[in-house]
Amino acid sequence: MNWEEELTGSVRHHLSGLCEEKVQQVVTHLIEVTGVESMEDTSLVTEADLTEILKPLQSRKLIAGWKPKGSEGVSTSPLTQPPQRVPMLVLDDIPGPVQSEWAYDFTIPWENAPPELRRALKSEVPPTPSLRRRLVQIVVEAATKKNSTKISKRQMSVISKK
Repeated sequence: MNWEEELTGSVRHHLSGLCEEKVQQVVTHLIEVTGVESMEDTSLVTEADLTEILKPLQSRKLIAGWKPKGSEGVSTSPLTQPPQRVPMLVLDDIPGPVQSEWAYDFTIPWENAPPELRRALKSEVPPTPSLRRRLVQIVVEAATKKNSTKISKRQMSVISKK
């Protein structure tokens, strides 16, 4: 068993109420966003690392389960228990926030922007608040069409830097 499968089993064990899709999203977030590269790295994960993907109590449960043995009473480790057999999903099969590549390829549909907004931006004059709101509305509508599931904070951050 590789460490990614151990990580998946650990998340599944400590957050047994999560559906399999959410477990996969948490594991992907831990690897891609937080930078976990081994099971030993889980002891360094903080609640702040998980705020984007989990509720606060879920984060605390997961982190408490990863504390080193002896740091608080007796804890059971999912690594000592046989992992449950659940079919693994290929990342390409997981919809939504897990797939963030689309945000890098996203292009702002300037053709949908009002002419006054385009003129203001071209002449480097700050657009009016109503034009700025319209631009945000255009970008969010286009992003929602591109990705039908919930758009993550990270994805919007990538788009906003364009």
